[in-house]
Amino acid sequence: ALAIADLPRWRRRIVQVACSQVGVVESPIGSNRGVEVDAYLRPTGLSGVPWCAAFVSWVLREAGLEGRYHASAAQLLRHLRPVVSPALPGDVFGWINPDGTGHCGLVVGVGDALDVVATVEGNSANRVRVCWRPRMGLQFGTVEPPDSHRPIGIGAPLVERSVQADGQTR
Repeated sequence: ALAIADLPRWRRRIVQVACSQVGVVESPIGSNRGVEVDAYLRPTGLSGVPWCAAFVSWVLREAGLEGRYHASAAQLLRHLRPVVSPALPGDVFGWINPDGTGHCGLVVGVGDALDVVATVEGNSANRVRVCWRPRMGLQFGTVEPPDSHRPIGIGAPLVERSVQADGQTR
């Protein structure tokens, strides 16, 4: 699997923020509500509706990436730049059904054979959870990396790694 430490800082921040929400559960179950769920949905102006895209939008904003909040997976996936190479942690994944509904989440890991991705998803079994999904049938999109002159997100700074000419990591 791809080492998260080898990714650009903005991708690591997306993964960090997404993973920090694992375990959030709707309250009551099946209501598309709850303190955290309502916070994900609040910027969309909606309440009590499927919230996978609102969760992804919230994560991206908390990670320091500018962007609009999206209320639907289809809307979000169409807004992103398509991934043309294998998906990387920090990319958005999802699918759009023929009726226009769908589901989306964030890639947080890639399997060795690149035929599966580890994801963090909101509104998956009424919670934020980690899943393994086969790549087949998924669409992938990526956000634009943030301006390198702006600080990224909030919280503890991430440590940058660099490989020196002597091969040692500093």
